[in-house]
Amino acid sequence: LLDTYEDEVAADKKCYLKSEKYTIGRLRAAPFAGYSYNELSHQHIVDYGSVRLKEIAGSSFVRELSPLSDMLEHAWQIWGLPRRPNAVRDGIKILRKRGLIKKAAPRDRRLTDGEMDALYLELKTKNPRILDILLFGVETGMRRGEICKLKWKDFDAERGCLVLPDEITKSNVARRIPLTLRASLILNATKKPRGSNSNTLIFGYPDPNAVGKAFRRAVQRCGIEDLRFHDLRHEAISRWIRDGLSLAEVRYISGHKNLASLNPYANPTYEEVQGKLLDMESRRAAKEEVEGDTLH
Repeated sequence: LLDTYEDEVAADKKCYLKSEKYTIGRLRAAPFAGYSYNELSHQHIVDYGSVRLKEIAGSSFVRELSPLSDMLEHAWQIWGLPRRPNAVRDGIKILRKRGLIKKAAPRDRRLTDGEMDALYLELKTKNPRILDILLFGVETGMRRGEICKLKWKDFDAERGCLVLPDEITKSNVARRIPLTLRASLILNATKKPRGSNSNTLIFGYPDPNAVGKAFRRAVQRCGIEDLRFHDLRHEAISRWIRDGLSLAEVRYISGHKNLASLNPYANPTYEEVQGKLLDMESRRAAKEEVEGDTLH
């Protein structure tokens, strides 16, 4: 069934080449792979988890089993097999109750000014195109896959915005992204290869994984710890909120479906919050002083 699921369902997913192909390959090698649809039980998942969770985090384990869970649902909903309890979901529930899968704390990693300076100096001469992608990510909050799929026809230079078609967004919903001056400058400074047209990729990197690897190598060379490309999206969103955009405006740019999914990306620093409080206090004191002078 897993082979059929891969051919008919998984291969059409946007994440297939990026991750799901590898994940399904690992599932084929799992101890429970030899059991049929009717034989697979939650205990097989629990037994597998008791070993696998010593190697990877709980969130990674859940993602790893996601294709199998989806396949079990697809089997009775689409293929007409008898409905059975979802062994993956039940097994994960048991592992959570036993404390083997713990709820991960929301990631709040931000890019510091010092790290940005170090990456700029590292990439400026060694890999300027990756530097452009990095800077563009911070300015737009776009996902790595979205940036890699951008074509020149998606850039409306006259209006200063990007028009992302639904086939390149994670949510499969088209969206318009207003660009900052710096983001527009990056695009306008990007050299088009000879023979390019409106369907040419802007940054010339069709594979998001290649961008991820280049970014990780630069991070390692700079001695920066625990920084991922996706953290640039956190940085962009946190900056927008700091600078006064409403959550509705941020969601318009970022493409989040709801505020609940946006909240983990809003990560103000201690200094930013304190700065706002001090600024509020200063303005309040100034207002009280003016009102006092008026009364006298």
